[in-house]
Amino acid sequence: QFQYGTSQFYGSNTPTANEQPGLVSEPVSAVVTGLAPNATYHYRLVVTDTLGTTRYGLDQSLRTPPASPSRPRPQSRRG
Repeated sequence: QFQYGTSQFYGSNTPTANEQPGLVSEPVSAVVTGLAPNATYHYRLVVTDTLGTTRYGLDQSLRTPPASPSRPRPQSRRG
């Protein structure tokens, strides 16, 4: 799973995924929705093995894009 939030205290987690054990590194990803626009988020990977050993990845950060400007609704004319 990933931990994420607006600080290094994170505060949110993605659902846990059960991956098959392997001897090679493989990319992992998760979809996260509902992030605030124009905000910095910290995240890290959290892995727990079958023995219960938990390992934490390094803190990373990203900035979400600004909110899209809303389009004005066309006004109908009465004539």
